[in-house]
Amino acid sequence: MTITIDGRSGPFSQPVTVDTAIKTLYPDLPLPALGALSGSAVLELGHVLTGDAALSVITYAHEEGRRIYERALRFVILLAAKHRFPDAQLHIEHSMGQGVYMELDGMRLTPPDVITLEEDMRQIIREDLPFSQHRWTREEAIEYFEITGQTDKSRLLGYRPYDHFNIYECGGLHEYFYGAMLPSTGLTPVFRLQPRPPGMLMLLPDQANPSQPARPLIAPKHMAAFAQSNYWCDVLGCSMAADLNDLIASGGFRDFIRVNEALHDKSLAELAQDIVNRDARAIFI
Repeated sequence: MTITIDGRSGPFSQPVTVDTAIKTLYPDLPLPALGALSGSAVLELGHVLTGDAALSVITYAHEEGRRIYERALRFVILLAAKHRFPDAQLHIEHSMGQGVYMELDGMRLTPPDVITLEEDMRQIIREDLPFSQHRWTREEAIEYFEITGQTDKSRLLGYRPYDHFNIYECGGLHEYFYGAMLPSTGLTPVFRLQPRPPGMLMLLPDQANPSQPARPLIAPKHMAAFAQSNYWCDVLGCSMAADLNDLIASGGFRDFIRVNEALHDKSLAELAQDIVNRDARAIFI
C-alpha cells in the first residue's frame, strides 16, 4: 500500500499506525504530530492504516491540533485532581486567553494546592500513561457517571442521540471527550498552572512558540463578568448544558430567556448610572 503525507509518499507492506507513517515519511517535522487529516476526518496517531491513504499532518500550529492537545491535558488534570482531591469534582469553567479557568467544587484552591497539583500532573506525564479507547453503550456510560457522582455528564449523555459513546480510560479514570485524543500522557509536557482564587488557570502551549507555556492573561473585568454570569446561572438553576436541556424539555425555556433579559437590562441600567455618577463626557466602546 502507498501512503502520502503532505506530498511525501512511500510504500508500506503491512498495516501501520498514523504515528509510524508520519515518523517514516516526515522525520524532520518541525513540530510534534498530534494527529492527521484524511479528507475532513481527523485520525488519531494510533489509528491503523490498512490501505492507500493521503494524509495531512496535524500539529499544534493547527486549530484541531490545539484541541487534541487540550483534550489530553484536560484528562491529565482530571486524573491528578481525582488522586489529590478525591472528594471534590473539578469543573472546567471557561477559556481565558491561551488557558482554561477551572475550579474545584466546594473548595478554594490555595497557591500550595495548585503547586502540588502541577507536580502531580508532571508525574503522570513522566509515567507516559496510555489513553485507551472503549466503546460503551449509552446505558453503560450513564450508569458509570451516575455512580461516580458526575451527574452533569450522565444527564448530558442522556440527551445525545447516539446508542454508543467512545470513552477514554487512563490510570483507572474513565472520561468522555468529544473528539480525537493523543495516545498517552507523555505527549503533553508543555503547560503551567497558575493560582486564580478561588480556582486556577491551566496555561496551554503558546501558539507562537509551542515549546513554552503561554503567558497568563490578566483581565480582572473579564473574570468578574464570568463570575457574575455564573452567579446568574446558579440563581436561575441553569449552570450547565444538561440544565438547559431540562429547561427546554420542560417548556421553561421562554421564562429563562425573559429573566435573563431582565438581568441584562438591569446591568445596563447600572452601567448607565455609573457613567452619570462619574460625570463622563465621552464613552468609548
